[in-house]
Amino acid sequence: MSDVNRNDKSNIGLYTGTAKTAKYAYQSSRAMQGLGTTTRLTAAVDILAGGVDAGSAQGVADATKGASTISKGVAGGAKLSRFAKVAQFAGKAAPVITKGSCVLGAAIGGYDIGTGVNHIRDGNTEKGKKKIVGGTADVVTAGALAVAATSSGTVVGLPVAGVALGVAGVSQAGKYGYQYRHEIAKGAKWVGGKVADGASYVGTGIVSGARAGADWVSEKTESAKNTAGNFFRQLADPKNYGYPYP
Repeated sequence: MSDVNRNDKSNIGLYTGTAKTAKYAYQSSRAMQGLGTTTRLTAAVDILAGGVDAGSAQGVADATKGASTISKGVAGGAKLSRFAKVAQFAGKAAPVITKGSCVLGAAIGGYDIGTGVNHIRDGNTEKGKKKIVGGTADVVTAGALAVAATSSGTVVGLPVAGVALGVAGVSQAGKYGYQYRHEIAKGAKWVGGKVADGASYVGTGIVSGARAGADWVSEKTESAKNTAGNFFRQLADPKNYGYPYP
């Protein structure tokens, strides 16, 4: 695989992780406001993210997790259908799918942790760490989503669901933040460079402007001083009052 393809794949994974994290934050905010956590936006994110995960899967576990996310998105979107029968069926199916997705997420997370440990034993420390961090985050996320799914059915339980979804968001942010830390660092370095360039440009402009302003003030001050001097010399000159002597 070429470097370009690897970079594109890394960027897609980073974008997908960012979208998932943002989705949990959005759902947490809605739950805290007493609103439902499933919207067309969250359903679309699940379907797209699941499709990306399934398409870039490197094993059966990743493909299964992607398919599970897609099914959750489809069920969530169907709950909002204008067709009553579709919405009613999806309303009954969605909780089952969500809970099954949580169990599957925890199981796959545990599998990833075990795989990571084996990678470290084989000397592949970097890959092992990624698997362990990702697996641990997925286990925490699965537990948080299970709590959210159980609590979000009632108005009283929505704040609990909001906290749980917040935990899921933080967990996923940590997972993708670690996995793509090098890409994030490069992006931050690029942004920092642009900010520094902008600051330098602004600073140069300020200095140039200050110098030009100082020159203008100095010039006008000198002109005013000469004008005032001429005025007072004319005022003190006796010739201006009709006296013949100097």
